[in-house]
Amino acid sequence: MPRTQRPPRAHAVPALTALLLVTSVLIIGCGSTQGPPPPSDAAFQGPPVSIEQANAEHIVVVQAPSAGWTIERDATQEEQKRWDVYITLREPDPRFMYTQAVVSLRVATDVRAAESIRVLARVVPFADTSNESPHHPAASSGPVAATPK
Repeated sequence: MPRTQRPPRAHAVPALTALLLVTSVLIIGCGSTQGPPPPSDAAFQGPPVSIEQANAEHIVVVQAPSAGWTIERDATQEEQKRWDVYITLREPDPRFMYTQAVVSLRVATDVRAAESIRVLARVVPFADTSNESPHHPAASSGPVAATPK
């Protein structure tokens, strides 16, 4: 008895592709991102942190004691009537020598100057990749009125 060929299932490949795409999007989209650990009430022990305004937004400024320090904005979260900006200051790489001169590090907050802000900071060693050390209150600023031109 001769074999009859089955018709190709042309609709099966696009359907399977669509199913895999939807599953991938759901897995990626529903994955939780780990936010910063809860802040500590203890005072910040690190380089001086201040807040400036530029282009109608708050800017965090850190006076690092030497070159080699880096600043990272970890998160910005809306709290009761203010924005909390979490930053990490990373110490210089100990394998290198750096000039002992105060260096200004700046990071944008994306918070309008017309809103209140609190900066929570932490200092971590150069090679520390954990997200476990808590942030500490380092600076705050109320709303700043726009200056007429």
